[in-house]
Amino acid sequence: MLLDTRLDYLIVSADWFETTNTFRVLASRHGNAVVETYSGTDPQRWKILPSGKIKNAGTEETYLSYDPNRVVRLHTATTPTTEWFIQDVGDFHAKTRLIPTTDTSVCVRCPYPSLFVDCEEPGIGNASSWYIVDAKKFQVHLDSGGDLDVRMM
Repeated sequence: MLLDTRLDYLIVSADWFETTNTFRVLASRHGNAVVETYSGTDPQRWKILPSGKIKNAGTEETYLSYDPNRVVRLHTATTPTTEWFIQDVGDFHAKTRLIPTTDTSVCVRCPYPSLFVDCEEPGIGNASSWYIVDAKKFQVHLDSGGDLDVRMM
């Protein structure tokens, strides 16, 4: 998968999308990596740097990080951050796994119905798969019932 370091990306949970047809994305909230319903906010967008680091596009300069206890965290720019392999999986070009370079036996997971992100062995199914999509291609709308509707531009 070719990624442009100038673009912001959404990292969408494949397990949530394929199980419930809801658009849940990786987000930075209060120093934690969580999965939440897409609303178009900056903490839901990510830059993937040439070094393999994944940087949040929110107001704080934070990076997706991994520690040996298999915990996915967000760290500020002043602390060491993890470099990630982005591995294509499946037959869809944007479906990936996020694998820390320091422990290639695990990958980032958020199995449905959890909203918490961690690192575990990949397992079976989509619990460890993510879609990485260009953030500019999606726009959030409210439908007449007040529900969010995500549309591709």
